[in-house]
Amino acid sequence: MFAQGPVFALPLLSHRLWNKIAELTGNRYSEFLVPWTVKLNSMELTERQREALQDLLAFLFQQLRAAGGQGSTLIRSFQAYMIDNHQVLEPVHVLAALAYFEETVCELLRRKLDKADANPACAWIRSLVLNLQYTTFEATCLPVCPSRENNEEWSSPLVRMLNRTALRERWQWVALFTSAPQIRILELAVRDEEGTGWKAAAVQLDLTRQALAGLQGHDPQICRQTVIPGIGLAAAGAADPPGRHRLAQIARWLQAAFELSAHLGAPPSQSSNLLRRYEAVLQFDEALLQSRDLQDIFSATVENACRIGGFRRSALFWYTPLTRTIQGVHSFNVPREDIQSIREPVENLSGIQEVFEKRKPVHFERIHQRLPDHYVESFHLSSLLVCPIPGTAETPPMAVLLIDQDGVPFQADEGTLTVLEAMMSRVSKTVSARLLNPVTKASLPSSGVLTPREQQILQFIAEGLDTKEISQQLHLSEYTVSEYVGTILRKLRASNRAEAVAKAIRQNIIQ
Repeated sequence: MFAQGPVFALPLLSHRLWNKIAELTGNRYSEFLVPWTVKLNSMELTERQREALQDLLAFLFQQLRAAGGQGSTLIRSFQAYMIDNHQVLEPVHVLAALAYFEETVCELLRRKLDKADANPACAWIRSLVLNLQYTTFEATCLPVCPSRENNEEWSSPLVRMLNRTALRERWQWVALFTSAPQIRILELAVRDEEGTGWKAAAVQLDLTRQALAGLQGHDPQICRQTVIPGIGLAAAGAADPPGRHRLAQIARWLQAAFELSAHLGAPPSQSSNLLRRYEAVLQFDEALLQSRDLQDIFSATVENACRIGGFRRSALFWYTPLTRTIQGVHSFNVPREDIQSIREPVENLSGIQEVFEKRKPVHFERIHQRLPDHYVESFHLSSLLVCPIPGTAETPPMAVLLIDQDGVPFQADEGTLTVLEAMMSRVSKTVSARLLNPVTKASLPSSGVLTPREQQILQFIAEGLDTKEISQQLHLSEYTVSEYVGTILRKLRASNRAEAVAKAIRQNIIQ
């Protein structure tokens, strides 16, 4: 739910002081605009983004005068502005505009007011900007969270998505439905008993009939968003602008999942087939959302890139712009210690440089011309698919994923490249979110709670299964199972499997 007022308290200002602020900022707006326009022209922006950021600064000064010292009024106006312009204004650019706004206004107030007035005036401006920064991310970002319960895997895909998005809106229900040839509810979700999450409402026939009648009767309290032609998303109680905005964000997420799923098989001819593929694609999203640290993200990336693309092995390398080097961090079906021993200046790797410049996956039919001979020989490389994990628009990729068929030459069609590009974009967003979270900023594996997959493997170990038997049960390679076991031992600080099982039982991690 969007905040209805200031999250950070605003100091009280007298009418006398507020009138001084309004007079000073109103008379000198043009002085602020010119340097900002010069700054925008030095940034890598589209023309539309540049115009939007110029308008944003004008909007801030207009609202500052019109608010009359009422910070909550200005915050609500800014919230509405961000909802209307969120597709053009990227959060990083909005934060730059807010920083410039705060710096120039406070500098003006310090120069034109005596110290007794300048201090509270600047404190008010700083508190206002803090609230606007909060609103920026609230309006533009769809929050995600890990699974709340281990048994959530049995829930419907819609319920899992709503719970992963940390959706706080107080909607009565959310439905995924077909709009042609007739309206039919595919999935229906309602709030759970605690009111903190969502659950499937398939067995609640009265509610299902009520929702269907509302959709067929075009109830004005029901907001609808098209996901793909013939399939829509609707919510009861989402008719206000913040509700419509949040529902549109979820619909776009679903749309991306549908589009990605279309590359995993033949083009769908019926909604039911499309939904089955959509649920398969969401497994990768769920793996990312359930990740507790960077180690989990890297593991999910190298494994799923091979599984979804039909490849045999992969290796992930982190890029450090300061030293312009790549460092091996994770792998799938390649000894990880071999990958982690690699640290190479990117200028020695012409193939990687080319991918960094193109910022999209590139298939090299013969990689030996673009990598040093000792790497080609050591890893028996022939054809190679190189996928960058993007950073921001102004920074180089944060990492690069190398994928192949275990040394066997291969071709990569356009559909495969599109799927991998979409996956790498999702990985980028997940990694960025983890790095912004101080709790997980340095979380390459440490002791702590095991992931659901690690708990499952440890439970099998407790039941006496060996590595081969576990790999058969979970349809994983024995190498992957061994990697999981190593992570489990490190997290539990156990020297062997028996000690790990004993510790997990004492901590009620497994039975």
